[in-house]
Amino acid sequence: MSLQSANQFLNKVRTDESFAIQLLESDSKESRRKIANSAGFSFSESELELAKSNFSELYLSVYETELTMNTARACCPCMGCREDAAFA
Repeated sequence: MSLQSANQFLNKVRTDESFAIQLLESDSKESRRKIANSAGFSFSESELELAKSNFSELYLSVYETELTMNTARACCPCMGCREDAAFA
């Protein structure tokens, strides 16, 4: 597991709309974990949290706006929008 993988995952979510939608449509953190793993990512919950904290507030605001405009949803579950969003 690595922080680098968590950073790459967040970048993929930001740049790959179909990947982000796949995560949005999943119904549990375990299914989101499987999606991330099958895409080649391996990170712990704490690594994901650290990677998220490394993104500036401005970047997150821009990202959430882009995703909302593209998918008519508030944001991606990996960004902590759902109660069970954190990967365990």
